[in-house]
Amino acid sequence: MSDEDRNKASEDHSVYGADTLFRDLADNLPGAVFRYVLNADGTDFIEYMSDGCLAIWEVDATVLKNDPTVLWGMILPEDLPDMQMSVMSSAQNLTHWTHTWRIRTPSGSLKWLEGRGQPRRLEDGGTLWNSMILDITDRMEAQAAISERDRGLAMLRRQIASASKASALGALTASIAHEVNQPFAALVNYLHAAKNLHKPATADDPVSGILGDALDQADRASNIVKRVRSLFEQGDIELVPNDVNVLVEEAVVAAEGGAAHHVTVVRDYAENLPQCPLDRLEIQQVLVNLIRNSFEALDGSDEASVLVRTRNLNDFVEVRISDNGPGIDAAIVDDLFEPFSTTKPGGTGLGLSISRSIIEAHNGTLTLDLNHSPGAAFVIALPADLS
Repeated sequence: MSDEDRNKASEDHSVYGADTLFRDLADNLPGAVFRYVLNADGTDFIEYMSDGCLAIWEVDATVLKNDPTVLWGMILPEDLPDMQMSVMSSAQNLTHWTHTWRIRTPSGSLKWLEGRGQPRRLEDGGTLWNSMILDITDRMEAQAAISERDRGLAMLRRQIASASKASALGALTASIAHEVNQPFAALVNYLHAAKNLHKPATADDPVSGILGDALDQADRASNIVKRVRSLFEQGDIELVPNDVNVLVEEAVVAAEGGAAHHVTVVRDYAENLPQCPLDRLEIQQVLVNLIRNSFEALDGSDEASVLVRTRNLNDFVEVRISDNGPGIDAAIVDDLFEPFSTTKPGGTGLGLSISRSIIEAHNGTLTLDLNHSPGAAFVIALPADLS
């Protein structure tokens, strides 16, 4: 800046004066700047309010001058006690005032406000605050949206966990019932044969009665097992068109939330995918299971990463989940999708079996890519809705 410019700026300052400069600055700051006074007798007034009040309270500064009742009246009743307490506490202790509250403006808008001010004791015993008020409605609404999303994800995780437990229980029960049904059927046949071969010596021969009772109980037990098995067999599912990318992303976020270690998840979603008729919760159950399997396989690995990719294969939409972990033990590859096949300590060996059953119930396929290295890659192919 030249000497001439400095002299011109100095002249401008002297012309405007400090008070005018302050008002000019205050009116151009975001929010509203004001001086609020709480008298020793409990009465209060606004000594100064910048023009920013119009955008916040929808009231002109001239209306608010010396009359804070307009502002107090806009505060939501449930927020008013805390607001009054924050002002009184700041006045009594001369501590920095910071508070957040809600107002209802004359137009009916609900707004979130945040205020900050430093109190100063006046000679007459009153308290003066030089304060700044900001409209933080957008920020609070964004936080509320994030909280709502987090609650939705938490609910989704609970639903998926519940569905997984129910599927595991159903698969385990059906498998046990299937295995138990065979020896029961053999037992019934043996009892029938024994009853036919037995030649009673008298009309009230006790052995005949015992064989008849045993046969009745064996038949009863066999029927119970059959009913239990049918109860847990996969029934019809309701298929609704779904955006696979949205469904996959929700599953990734749900799986990430349950990860106890750091894994980099790389998303590679194809654009303009056709929708697929799916049971959303069941498919997400499969996806979360596969992603968490990768997380567990990568536990302790350096630069651990999982790639989740979607692709359009015309009649099908492919979802591929691959990792750079140690891969699948060659000893179980052939039986990988069979019930009770597992190498995980404490694993039930039902996860992949259930997952394949769910995908096949959707007329899709779940396979292991044997050519992927290093690590493991599972590929889901789901029929697209081309109508």
